[in-house]
Amino acid sequence: MYDNQVVKHGFDTQAKSKDALNRIQRRVQQTIDIADESLLNIEKQNEQILRINKQVERMDGTLNRTKKYLAYFGRSFFRDKIALTLMCLICATIVGIIIVARLPSKKKANAFLSYGSIE
Repeated sequence: MYDNQVVKHGFDTQAKSKDALNRIQRRVQQTIDIADESLLNIEKQNEQILRINKQVERMDGTLNRTKKYLAYFGRSFFRDKIALTLMCLICATIVGIIIVARLPSKKKANAFLSYGSIE
C-alpha cells in the first residue's frame, strides 16, 4: 500500500503542478493582452504627438510669416509717417512763402507811411 500512496502523491503533485502551470499560462496571456492594449495606446499617443508636432510646425511657419509681415508693415508705416511729415513741411513752406509774398515790403510800407503822413 505504500507504493499506492507514493503514486497517488505523485499524481497529486503532478495535478498541482499542472494547475500551477495553467495559472501561469493564464497570467502570461493576461500580461500579453495588457501589453497589446498598452502598445495600441502608445501607438495612438505617438500618432497624436506626431499630429501635434505637425500643427506646431505649421504654426511656427505661420508665426514666422506673421513676424515678417509685421516688420514690413512697421517699416511701411514709418516711411509713410516720414513722407507725411515731409509733405506737411513742404505745404507749410509754400504757405509761408505765399504769406511773405503778400505782405508789403519795408520800402513800400515806408513809402506808403511817409506819403500818407502830414508834415
